[in-house]
Amino acid sequence: MIEFLKKQGLRLKLYAYENYQNEAESLLVWYAVAYALGAAFYFAFPYELPVWLLVVFLEAVLLLLYLNNRRDGTFKLLTYLAVFSLGLCVAKANALYQNLSIEKNIEETTYITGQVKVTDYNSSGRRRIELINADNFEKPLKGSYKISLNQNLSRLKPGVCVELIAKFPQNYAPNPLSNYNMDRANFYQGVSASGYAISPVFQKDCEHSPSVIANLITAMRQAVIKALSPANPETQGIIKALTIGDKSAISQSQAADYRTAGLAHFLAISGMHMGMIA
Repeated sequence: MIEFLKKQGLRLKLYAYENYQNEAESLLVWYAVAYALGAAFYFAFPYELPVWLLVVFLEAVLLLLYLNNRRDGTFKLLTYLAVFSLGLCVAKANALYQNLSIEKNIEETTYITGQVKVTDYNSSGRRRIELINADNFEKPLKGSYKISLNQNLSRLKPGVCVELIAKFPQNYAPNPLSNYNMDRANFYQGVSASGYAISPVFQKDCEHSPSVIANLITAMRQAVIKALSPANPETQGIIKALTIGDKSAISQSQAADYRTAGLAHFLAISGMHMGMIA
């Protein structure tokens, strides 16, 4: 039995080696798979991997590559492990970078001003805005802020600046580097906190003058809105969400219909890149 297993193991090893040599070019695509697996491995852990552990792992892989640089087959196989570790380390580096752009000490109830980036509806069907370039009594706040509103304000379009008092429940704030207990989607979108307004929302003049690119994007958005004006409201809402990320034209009843039909993920679509893909 042991001899049989040894023979089968030898055959499998020989088969893998021969196919690796014969299909070396086609196996190049597996480098991308190895890289993606490294990133997936990082997200599969229920807790945050320490930096020192990743550094030790990467150094061990590099050492194995050095020790096997004259063993052609083994060396090539180890390159996949190296690409895997690269994907793992890049995912960790991205998390560390995102952590720098997140505001960590946010008062639960705070006065906040900012510029509306997008408007949509939350899971309860309430109107929601996402603020960028936010500050608290002239103290700049990093990241963006998702705030649900108590009223459906049609004037709150992307690009306008507002001020209000909001409440950000502390357990809503992403905390990615301490434990696996955060909203990862918000974290990787650069959202510092999510909450709701407890005061009226007032429109104000924007203190930051938009860049040339921002003006160009605004002009493109307005052109799309003007071109869609003859269409019926439901069609406008769908196309605006796909092309310019403006979900404000999607009514609450329409949003509720999407959720009832199991199409709530459609409400998450935004960005002109989605329009280009569509």
